[in-house]
Parts: sequence; structure tokens; C-alpha cells
Amino acid sequence: MAYPEQYKLEILYYAKEHGTIKAAERYGITPQSIILWNKKYKVYQVQKKQDYSIEQKVKILEYAKTHTNRETEDKFGVAPNIFRKWNEELKIYEPKKASYRPRQKRFSIADKRKILEHAKKHGITKAAKAYNVATKMIAQWNDVYHVYQPRQMRTFTEDFKREVVEHAQHHPVAITAAKYNVTVTSVRDWMTKSR
Repeated sequence: MAYPEQYKLEILYYAKEHGTIKAAERYGITPQSIILWNKKYKVYQVQKKQDYSIEQKVKILEYAKTHTNRETEDKFGVAPNIFRKWNEELKIYEPKKASYRPRQKRFSIADKRKILEHAKKHGITKAAKAYNVATKMIAQWNDVYHVYQPRQMRTFTEDFKREVVEHAQHHPVAITAAKYNVTVTSVRDWMTKSR
């Protein structure tokens, strides 16, 4: 797109005051366009690459420690990739995490086996709570290490359910559940459905 000369000059004067990047963002054009126009119209002098002393770098990094990259760039005119590189050398602050989600904890094989042993003794749900791990993750590890026998889903015939319900009508539900090796919830559910 061809821009009128007056419009280019307006952008160049804005860039002179606020910087090429801000001018590009404000006017929705590329910084390279502004740089090319400035070579032709010479509205502002391009700053030479500045050498920073250790003291200056430390001052900028101390500021970056408690401020965002953008705030640091705006205050000192140093691009984030530059002061992050300085921080790699000087180690003034802990680098900010780029990820928006927490990193998943890594478990060693020994940790996985320990969690699987816990699941074998106390059940997968209790192991998941105790070690703050998803039950699905524990099941996946068990598929690899085969520490415990996964519980098979039992299917019950209608005759079996009727027998359990009849027993539960004359005995406590907990005793019925223990006798038939089913859960109390199942017994109650079958009793409700038989009415």
C-alpha cells in the first residue's frame, strides 16, 4: 500500500518521540517500513548500539526482577531478549516462567513404584490423594510396571441382585454387602430399583 508523504512524516515524527516499535503498533505498520522511510526523510537519528556497563546492566536487571518485560523495555529502552541474555550471565533474578499452566511434576521410577505399592495396599483413589497424582496417571503407570491387579468390573445377574435384596430386607445392609462381597451403595441401589 502506498502511503502519502505527509502520513509517512507524521509516523516518523511519532517514532522520533516514542520509538519505532510503538509507532509501528500505533499505526499498524511494520517497523521495517518506518526504518526505510526514515532513511529517506532523515527525521530522526538512529541510535547506535549502546554499550552498557555492568552497573547499568545490574540496575536494569534489578528493575526487571519486579516489573514486566514491557515495563522494563519502556523505562530503559532495552529489548527483553537483550536483558534476559544479561540475566543469564549475571543471574540477578529467577527467569519468569513463559508457560501459562503449571509444569507437571516428574516422577522417578522409584517414586512411581512407591505410589503403585500404595495403590495396591490402599486403593488407587487413596494413593492419588496421598501423592497428589491423577488416578488415570497411576493406572497408566500400572499398565507399564504391573504392580497391582486392576480391579475388574463385575457384572451381576438379575437373580443375584434379587437374592441380595431379599437378604438385605431381613439383615443390615452392611452385613449383606459383606456377605455377598458387593458395595453398600450397590445393595441400596438394587433395593431402590426393586420397589
